[in-house]
Amino acid sequence: MISKKFLLAGSACALFTVITTLIVHLVQFPASTFDERLLLSNDTTYITRNVLTILHCIAVAISMGALAHARRNKAGGSLMTYGAVAFLIFSITEIVRMLLALIFINGLRKQYLSVTDEALRDQIKFVLEFQWPLANTVLFTLFILAFGFGCLFMGLGMIDRSKKFDRIFGLLFVFWSVQSFVVIGNNSLGWNLDTIIFWLSITFQPAMRATAAIWLFKESQLNFRTQVKESSPAHR
Repeated sequence: MISKKFLLAGSACALFTVITTLIVHLVQFPASTFDERLLLSNDTTYITRNVLTILHCIAVAISMGALAHARRNKAGGSLMTYGAVAFLIFSITEIVRMLLALIFINGLRKQYLSVTDEALRDQIKFVLEFQWPLANTVLFTLFILAFGFGCLFMGLGMIDRSKKFDRIFGLLFVFWSVQSFVVIGNNSLGWNLDTIIFWLSITFQPAMRATAAIWLFKESQLNFRTQVKESSPAHR
């Protein structure tokens, strides 16, 4: 049985991610130098944004899980379940990355500012400037890949529907997956598409999340009416 409460929770989470998507992409920090990055350890806005990113990832996992749940045992349901698993991997990866930044990296930044031993400061700086960027890139690439495959499977599952709106929604998910893979190419191959990616992030992404919220709400009402109808005496 499809859970109406889960679909409504997913709808609320999708709506929440509309706001968090805009915050995550619009709130920037002037931290282009090592000294500026050190100060992020005590920057309330930076810390708040990273915490919001964690909440965003949790909400994404719930909303995408709800999308898959709505199509359980129906056309495209298996593909959408794969998509939900990929989104779960995406969420876990990004949460780990944010926790590392908030606890481990910010901890090292504070240590660097407090210690006087130059040898220790050099060791900390090496981790912050050379090792962390590599680890961060690995985690970021994994989370983008997971997101891309999540969108791809979710889209293919939605396309395998009779409703025209669902097929269009599915095609937009597939486009979203292509956008995600382009981000990897842009970062690794220097395609110089930063401006296009940024504008898609603050327009297309929120629009897709808002559409998911509406879709889940409508599905919750549809499934509720179907269950009530099936439980009526006329259908027993």
